[in-house]
Amino acid sequence: MSPLFPLLALIARADAYGYELKRAIDTEFAPYWKIDFAQLYRSLAKLREQKLVRVRGIGRAGGPERKQYSLTRRGRDAVTRWLHEPANSREEFWVKARCIKSIAASTQMPLLIAGSDDPLLAHLAQSIHAQTNVLGSTAGLFTLAQQQADVVGSHLRDTETDEYNVSFVQHLVAEQDILLVEFTVREYGLLVARGNPKSIRGVRDLARQGARLLNRPVGSGARLWLQQHVRAARVDPTTLQGWSNAATTYEAIARALVAEQADAAPGLRATAEQFRLDFVPLGQERFDLVVTRELYESARGEKLFAQLQTQEFRAYARTLSGYDISHTGRVIAEIRYGAKKFNTKRTR
Repeated sequence: MSPLFPLLALIARADAYGYELKRAIDTEFAPYWKIDFAQLYRSLAKLREQKLVRVRGIGRAGGPERKQYSLTRRGRDAVTRWLHEPANSREEFWVKARCIKSIAASTQMPLLIAGSDDPLLAHLAQSIHAQTNVLGSTAGLFTLAQQQADVVGSHLRDTETDEYNVSFVQHLVAEQDILLVEFTVREYGLLVARGNPKSIRGVRDLARQGARLLNRPVGSGARLWLQQHVRAARVDPTTLQGWSNAATTYEAIARALVAEQADAAPGLRATAEQFRLDFVPLGQERFDLVVTRELYESARGEKLFAQLQTQEFRAYARTLSGYDISHTGRVIAEIRYGAKKFNTKRTR
């Protein structure tokens, strides 16, 4: 029996270190499955080469970095197929039966939602028990290209075409058929400290002496958005005090403003109202969900997009100021692998 798929099944239960996998095999699967450390790590290396697992280094005080293994989307799909295939031996049947008891079927496995920070997207993820990873739009698209995420929230605007996300997906997720699904249209602007003590009325005021900016990380849609507005105002972004200072979420930005650690930051009207900050509106932007066609047409994708039309989801969206969900769930574009042009679509 090859150890590759059983190892994937173990990792599907929870992210694990190599020694934890060895211990689980020795205690739970003997005598039907045995493995030594050399074979274990050779197998893990093969899974990584095949992009079925990813590895994250975890530092620890006084010792070497440890490697933690988790499944990619391709790895989860491989586990699902293996669990549904007939066993080739008594040993494999016993191991597979034990694995089935401890991990969910493909339609129950949680989705991985990565990319930009958004309170409505966070609520959606919670309502369907999805896992989230706030990385910023650009980094989120990288994870989708590497099959390390199922869905990416993105709001990257191309100033030449005035289109959202399409050109970025074409460059960063070039080897998959991708759909852009409208999630919401959000009101965007500058979050400013309560009472607006620095009298900030627009992006040009960020260049005033003493105005402290708090930015979003490099590659985030918010940072790109702010850079575009600042350049349009004929201001060099790098001259702004605090341009290089970044917070990973809107909540972190808001708390910094409340604590008077900064005077202004890019953000949402909804965040300003939640934390009772002042808000300088600068326009609206479209926020999309970027998904592979394969996921969109799967049972897992169906569950996700059905949730967008539920009364509970739409009622929650109406509690967020500056959100328009009139076209939530509409397919905006289809970007085919190898095609130079993309097709626009308007219905699911």
